[in-house]
Amino acid sequence: MITSRNAENEGNKNIRIRDEVIEKVNTFKYLGTFITRKNEVTEEIKSRLVLGNACFYSVQKLLTLRLLSRKLKLKI
Repeated sequence: MITSRNAENEGNKNIRIRDEVIEKVNTFKYLGTFITRKNEVTEEIKSRLVLGNACFYSVQKLLTLRLLSRKLKLKI
């Protein structure tokens, strides 16, 4: 991905390594974090909310069981 302060001035710059042209993309994930062309954090926030919701709903049944103590539920 090619980034700059003014995305309109980038034009059709291609990166070529030996005989291979690297594809231009608007967003990609690097080390678990979304990197966008304009360095916005909205994609990262959306991704973290989705992952947090998935985690919560995966343990929701455990949190409603009467067999588990409140202390154990707090640890979960």
